[in-house]
Amino acid sequence: SPNLIDVQRLADRAGIDFFLIERSAFEPEYLQQDWLMQSEAREQVKTIMTQLKQGLQPTIATKMSACGVVSTENYVLLDTKCL
Repeated sequence: SPNLIDVQRLADRAGIDFFLIERSAFEPEYLQQDWLMQSEAREQVKTIMTQLKQGLQPTIATKMSACGVVSTENYVLLDTKCL
């Protein structure tokens, strides 16, 4: 979501302390994988792909540097309290 409040509400409601994010997850090519395009969430995936192509970044993508507690070449572990 490009809306930080949506992400914060999800974390609070579900009791999520950390998000494990694959760095490539915010690239349109990543979202074109068969398992995503054939999932029940395909309409949401298409919407997100359109937003990414328009230059809109999900809130989490903008917080990866500031809120990452552990990172590797491919993944970042985000502390939801930082969001």
